[in-house]
Amino acid sequence: MQNKMNSFIFYAEVQPIFAFWAKIVQTYEISATFATRKTPKRQQNGYYKR
Repeated sequence: MQNKMNSFIFYAEVQPIFAFWAKIVQTYEISATFATRKTPKRQQNGYYKR
């Protein structure tokens, strides 16, 4: 019983850290998406349009 309680307390403490880390990653992905949208569109062959 004590072991289950310890794992529950550990999970309760670690969960906000994972939530915070996921929020950072989500923010990074959104900013990366906006950054890549500003670059010129590439054609299929990889050359820029002129």
